[in-house]
Amino acid sequence: MSLALLDFKLMGQARNEKPVKNRDSINRILDSMVNHRKSKTLSIQEISVTATKFPKSLSELGKVVDIIGPDQIAESQGKNLGDILNEVPGLGIEGIHSNPGLAPKTLFVQGASGDNTLVLIDGIPISDPSSLGSNFDIRLVNPEQFERIEILKGGQSTLYGSDAVAGVINLISRKPLGKGFKVLANLSGGSYGTFKENIILSQKIDSTLNYLMGYTHYKTNGLVEAIDNGSDSAHTGHFHRDGMIQNNLFFSANWNKGRFRISPNLEYSSISGKFSNGAYMDGINPYFSHNLVTGLNGRWILGSGSNVYFNEGFTYTKRFYGGAYPSGYTGRFNQLEAYLDQDFGKYLQLLGGLNYQIQQVLDTASNSIKRNPSISILSPYLSLFLNSRSNIHFSVGGRLNHHSSYGNNLTFNINPSWNWNKPGIKFFADYASSFRAPKLPELYGEYGANPNLKPENSESLEFGISGNLRSSSKNNPSIKYRVLGFFRNIQNAIIYLYPKGYINQDEQSDKGYEAFLSLVINPEIRLQASLAVVTGKVRTKSINTGMDTLFNNLIRRPKNTLHFGVFYHPLKSLNFSILFSNYSDRLDEDFNTGSFIVLPNYHLLDAGGSFLIDPKRNFHLFFQMGNILNSQYSEIIGFNTMKFHYTVGLGLNL
Repeated sequence: MSLALLDFKLMGQARNEKPVKNRDSINRILDSMVNHRKSKTLSIQEISVTATKFPKSLSELGKVVDIIGPDQIAESQGKNLGDILNEVPGLGIEGIHSNPGLAPKTLFVQGASGDNTLVLIDGIPISDPSSLGSNFDIRLVNPEQFERIEILKGGQSTLYGSDAVAGVINLISRKPLGKGFKVLANLSGGSYGTFKENIILSQKIDSTLNYLMGYTHYKTNGLVEAIDNGSDSAHTGHFHRDGMIQNNLFFSANWNKGRFRISPNLEYSSISGKFSNGAYMDGINPYFSHNLVTGLNGRWILGSGSNVYFNEGFTYTKRFYGGAYPSGYTGRFNQLEAYLDQDFGKYLQLLGGLNYQIQQVLDTASNSIKRNPSISILSPYLSLFLNSRSNIHFSVGGRLNHHSSYGNNLTFNINPSWNWNKPGIKFFADYASSFRAPKLPELYGEYGANPNLKPENSESLEFGISGNLRSSSKNNPSIKYRVLGFFRNIQNAIIYLYPKGYINQDEQSDKGYEAFLSLVINPEIRLQASLAVVTGKVRTKSINTGMDTLFNNLIRRPKNTLHFGVFYHPLKSLNFSILFSNYSDRLDEDFNTGSFIVLPNYHLLDAGGSFLIDPKRNFHLFFQMGNILNSQYSEIIGFNTMKFHYTVGLGLNL
């Protein structure tokens, strides 16, 4: 299971490891990430390209970074991207255990709503401006096309702009599978009439050029999406299954010559299926979603510790939902960015850049405030990174955002950390302001739009301790741990208030803590556990009295989430893992009655593994089993969840 394999390299260097502060060494690591070469200088897992927008040793960072590497992704064959992310401490996916076609699969990072997390592909934001939160549907991408995922928690608007309030998730594309022409393929099937086929082709043409392309087809008959409690008088007998078909094409390439590198990528995804009429109601309503993402990354090494980076991104999304009230949505998102990072000796580093974004909704609704509305955001930003001989690291940065609708706003970030090398302990803190700009449907859409909306502004604090106690002998136990607390306050939260429509009114306050422990008993056995606790309250005005009201409001987000995993690797050809998860009580709203319901806690037992049949061709058998105990529970009021289910498959490399 991916939790049992998750690698938390934020925790600092092992006692005998030395942090790398030389830019040439860092660049060699980056080269190895692009060209798939092994480096003896520093493990790729000890480098983050998301926390600072350029490759930097995690020993010099105090930010909370979780990394899912290529081995972890390979061990998660048979899972989708949401399954993998859902096992990361502090992350949750709404509806992840419900019908695969039930949308949206909303990301919750440390209890924040889904529109407060920014998703990137190769460092470039992806967004759907036609949706209320501009949330990108994570069902549209497959884990097979990525070799690495970096999860950066806390307010990150200084580097990444709007929506990076609770965190950033960076999906980093696969690199060539090896020298020459290579093929990776797998085939799997399982419960609910589910089948998946995936093929990836790659070629390293010469030392300067390589490419990778792939195709994935996924089909499932799905669950009976809605619960039949007898209240749907329009439908009698058995409710219909709500299936889904997905197709995904992707391509990426790398060209590097001397000091210059360009990496383009392209992805097209489509999903089609059926959905019910709502909670406790049957239906065979059609829907489809088409998504095109293109990107271009470049780097120019100027020398003397100076690098120029640039990127361009484009996202096009078209969605349609049938039924009694059919609706269609089309959105386009463009981004251009250039930035410079400059070393001033061993102890000072500067990052400065300029980001420009355009969002547009192709809207022809007669009651919209503006037809085909668009907005733009222009943002210069600057950050400084300081290192000292006493292992104290400090970063500070700011960003000015000019929005074409509401004007200007500022964000900042302050991030100190200290490595206590002798016991292998790191102390860290991250204080930041962030923002979420109002979305096009909120500003100019057909339901309650308000062109005078201001951004939601937030301040957050993350602080904690982490460590890595590693034995000098590989046969002796080693321990990794991390404990952190966080606070987040959001002002001017945008809400829909009938009959006014969208207004800035509420104040949202969230807090919580996370604890993580990994114990490597020996090379064959690893134990891993995590606990995430979050509470949230909103201060709003009562519709009836006009007085301030304070109440708990983390809908569909459990207060406590516990994961405990065991990873067993008795042979080079065999691995097995088991994961126990417990989700506490949580609130949900019954839209039929307007009342809030407490959903009871539930627990799940999952398992997975693989067996290598032919090492030369990496021909292997893999399996995943979910909800082995067949627990009965609800994630969303009125909708079913998966009972015991399984996936089995075959994979090979040629």
